[in-house]
Amino acid sequence: MQAKTGHNRLPTTLNEVISQLRAANAELNVQLKTHKAAVLAHFNSREKAEKQAASDRAAVSRLRKKIAESGKVMTMASKNVS
Repeated sequence: MQAKTGHNRLPTTLNEVISQLRAANAELNVQLKTHKAAVLAHFNSREKAEKQAASDRAAVSRLRKKIAESGKVMTMASKNVS
């Protein structure tokens, strides 16, 4: 911390100690806010992905059920590209 602020010596007065602690506290609060924002963004992304995955699984299940109920296997007509 002292190297970042340019101080290479230990504080000699109570006021210097207090000001250094306040500066360190302010820096840590900034880091905390940054990390909280990153965690929140990750959480929201994961939650969205999990909901999308559940939706995709439900769609696949519905399609498989529809295919099984039809009892027929349909083939897709392919285009002959020459």
